[in-house]
Amino acid sequence: GAARQAAAQARAVTTNRASAPEPGPAAALPAGVVIAPRLAWAVLVVLLSEYAVENLNYLVIAHYGPRLAAVAATDIVVVVALQLYHSWSARQGRRPRAWPVTLALQAVLVYAFALPFIRAYVGSLGGFLDGSLLLLVPARWRWAGYAAVAASYSVLTVTLLHGYAVLSAGQRTQGGLFWAAEVALIGLTVLGLSRLAGLAREIEALWGQLTRVAAVAERLRVARDVHDLLGLGLSAIALKTDLIGRLIGRDDIRAAAEIDEMTRICATARADARLVSAGGHHMSLAAELATARQLLASAGVQVNATIAAGQLPAAADEVLAPVLREAVTNILRHSAATRATIEATTGDGTLRLAVSNNGVTDPAAAAVSRPGSAAGDGLGGGSGLANLAIRVEEAGGRLATGRAGGRFELTAQIPLPADAGTSQPLQPGGPG
Repeated sequence: GAARQAAAQARAVTTNRASAPEPGPAAALPAGVVIAPRLAWAVLVVLLSEYAVENLNYLVIAHYGPRLAAVAATDIVVVVALQLYHSWSARQGRRPRAWPVTLALQAVLVYAFALPFIRAYVGSLGGFLDGSLLLLVPARWRWAGYAAVAASYSVLTVTLLHGYAVLSAGQRTQGGLFWAAEVALIGLTVLGLSRLAGLAREIEALWGQLTRVAAVAERLRVARDVHDLLGLGLSAIALKTDLIGRLIGRDDIRAAAEIDEMTRICATARADARLVSAGGHHMSLAAELATARQLLASAGVQVNATIAAGQLPAAADEVLAPVLREAVTNILRHSAATRATIEATTGDGTLRLAVSNNGVTDPAAAAVSRPGSAAGDGLGGGSGLANLAIRVEEAGGRLATGRAGGRFELTAQIPLPADAGTSQPLQPGGPG
């Protein structure tokens, strides 16, 4: 009874995994892996603030009157504040609310020096407008706007500001090129730092997603291994227990031998349980074939095994050993079989395992025919074949099942690696 309950729980791990609770909070991002989101934002704020201070310093050098200096200083501070607003929204991966209005306001303030009642140098603010255009405007317009701002700002600067009036045409041309390059450079700097802050935030979020995915993947691995490694052993213990119960008092010598065999099965199941938590377990197709013969023979099933001559590739152990184990488990649990066939063959670049048995009935009849089968252990089904399909598909193969004329057949095919290693040789066998 305990073995059947444990088998039911092992299958429930995979059957109910879809409703399992989500993993806990993600692990913190390791220090030094990428720039932290707060640091990236701090770099942007500091640099924009430095530009603001630099522009304000120009106002002091220019010796404007108090009123004009106050207007120009307010202009600079508001432009930088709007840029921080735009960059903060870009960091969040979205456009700010009413961004056409704020962008238009920033444009007016950037070109305020061109107004007749100001005509004061307010610093290299064109680069902020360029940065906002690259962050906010749709793709097909942003670079055209970027170039237009750089060109127009430089032309207006050397044309309208009084300091350029005393320069020659060649010097004004050089000044215009300087301002175009300055505006373009500041615009790209604003874009790059804003994107840096946003990407740092995205990377932090992606790191959390990756840790959660890794946790889910590990849970699924444990669930699959619990099912594949422990299912047959626990079902075999239940079968042996029923058999021993029937033999005691009728054939004590054989009962003693079966007890010894069950002790070995228990030791194997205990070792398999340790492998589940440790990971990296290795199953052997040769060992699974030997176990299948013994268990099926104990259940009164005659086994005929046909194995490809020579050595099978190592992929047979990794992929097909769990397939054979689950197939034997299903024969014991879901059929009233008297004969079973196991074939492992190679050809046309593929490795093929086929397991078939007779005695296929409805689950209720199978449960009556053999103690410890589906109804006997309280299992209404599991996800064994689904697990096997995942294993086989990950190896580039396919898993197929079919039922006809009271027989059930399970076939797994996987491609043979070009440089496949070899597994332990399996000797062709006759009836078990």
